[in-house]
Amino acid sequence: MMVKGFDGEPFTQEELDEILYGVRILSLENPIISSLLARVVDVTTPTYQLRRCVEELSMFMAYEIAKTFPMEEIRVRTPMGEVAIYHRIPEEELPVLFDILGASIYSTVGFERVFKGAPHAIISARRRGKGLEELEVELRYERIPKIDGKPVIFIDPAIATAYTLTGIYRLLENNEEKYGKIGKVIICGFVAAPFGIKRIKDVIPEAEIYVGSVSTLLNKKCYIHGPGYKGVGGGGIGDAGDRFLNVIPVD
Repeated sequence: MMVKGFDGEPFTQEELDEILYGVRILSLENPIISSLLARVVDVTTPTYQLRRCVEELSMFMAYEIAKTFPMEEIRVRTPMGEVAIYHRIPEEELPVLFDILGASIYSTVGFERVFKGAPHAIISARRRGKGLEELEVELRYERIPKIDGKPVIFIDPAIATAYTLTGIYRLLENNEEKYGKIGKVIICGFVAAPFGIKRIKDVIPEAEIYVGSVSTLLNKKCYIHGPGYKGVGGGGIGDAGDRFLNVIPVD
């Protein structure tokens, strides 16, 4: 069965434009983000360089996201004896950073450098199944602080089907008494497929979505590939967790 957004059944340009409306594709705006993303996607990048690039890329993307947060005034005394006025994100507005174990370990480091002191949630998610019809995401472990209306940032380097992200969201939504009400929802990915972005918009229509680039297709194993949207980007990361951790799974 052909599925839109997979090999053999690509989205039309009109469909892509509609799906990606309102999505911030940062490689189209920022050459530093674009060049770092190129190193992350490049299969020849050594592991030690790859991890550094992932941390730097996530930090630059976090800077862009931080611009949308509220600010409070701070006053400091300078060496000249004057009072200077600057701004910062109020502590109560710091987001809860969601780290998907394996894939997001190095990505979260960059976000923590920008959102200093932000609460940190850990989720262990495992994808099972050889294709979309068999695909299941098993959430095996979670360590989540009280959210109580705080913004949440889901960090997933490869947004393919978005089953993991929407599964985590539903876990929070269905356990509001335990975790508290969810505030603003922000999704951040390095490379994304339109199929996954469409699913996020269907399940979390209020989500703000930031991605490094968009590659237009998924293969039968649900890995991102294909040409880049608007001629920028293209290709995919593969299994982000395995690549960043430099492991070959035993199963």
